[in-house]
Amino acid sequence: RLARPDAPRWGLHTMMRTRGLLSSIRVPLSQPGGVHGRKTTPVQWRLQPLFRRDGDQRFKTGTEASQMLIDEAHRRDKHMSEFIESYQQVMKSLAVVFDRSPKYAWIAKQLLEPERTIKFRVAWLDDSGNSRVNRGWRIQYSSALGPFEGGLHFNTQMNASRMKAIGFDNVVRNALTGLPVGAGVGGADFNPNNKSEAEIQRFCQSYMTELSKYIGPDVDVPSMGLGVGPKEIGFLYGQYKRVNKHTGHKGRGLLWGGLPEYPMATGYGVVHFAKEMLQAKGHSLQGKRCVILGSGKVALAVAEKLIELGAVPITLSDTSGHVYEEAGFDMQKLRTIKKIKDERGARLGRYIISST
Repeated sequence: RLARPDAPRWGLHTMMRTRGLLSSIRVPLSQPGGVHGRKTTPVQWRLQPLFRRDGDQRFKTGTEASQMLIDEAHRRDKHMSEFIESYQQVMKSLAVVFDRSPKYAWIAKQLLEPERTIKFRVAWLDDSGNSRVNRGWRIQYSSALGPFEGGLHFNTQMNASRMKAIGFDNVVRNALTGLPVGAGVGGADFNPNNKSEAEIQRFCQSYMTELSKYIGPDVDVPSMGLGVGPKEIGFLYGQYKRVNKHTGHKGRGLLWGGLPEYPMATGYGVVHFAKEMLQAKGHSLQGKRCVILGSGKVALAVAEKLIELGAVPITLSDTSGHVYEEAGFDMQKLRTIKKIKDERGARLGRYIISST
């Protein structure tokens, strides 16, 4: 018989709702059934094997889970000392989290590997017309929260291990900002400090020609980093526009061709963290004598904020050595150092000469 138009229609969706099944299909990550599977208690999660190599491997405590993850990192990347050190520090800190919510050990397992690792050749010509070749990288670590985002680093010490370590650190750091961005990192074993402007331009153009195949405003947004300042960003962005249909617009990172709104934020953040840590122990930064390693933009921002809060920065350093001011740096001395360091390749030794 034909049903009346006003009769209730009992479809599958309605039946599932009436039986209380619909609420179990999507479970937020914060609830016991999150991540994957439908385990509802920490005990049931612990019954699942975290690894299934050479037999099922389970854990009873967060410390055991942490050690299992660290051992797996050693097994996979025993030659990557920098990455293993970084991963080990984070996993040991998360042991208490794995105790309370064992399911998060499965997320930590996913972070043993980035989503994508890109390694490529960067061929360019120096001022003498000789062909030079460097290694370039871009590690797209996690896009769980948004497009990959992370700095580019040009330095002779860059290698696959350091790239992966920085990318892993960026997963945590970018997540803590609360912004809808993922984590990535890139760079090359190239030293811009002993190169001419023309050589840096040619290198950046060659680097971006290859990198542009894998990045974009909604995919991967590189930004400034070690050895990559405003001039390098200009060369990289110019080449990106040349090989893509792209127009400048406001946004985050390299792909709008501008400078970050608050370049001193990273250095200031270090000082604010130290301030809060001391206050929690009943102390303050006032009058504290502080040792600073480095003399780049972050280190100088740290020194500036320390002076502002009443602390006394007494050292700065670079590859040529270190400077020690017994009475501490004031804003006048800091401005002198900033002026020296603004010149590419300049070293702190010039500050010693200028102050004697």
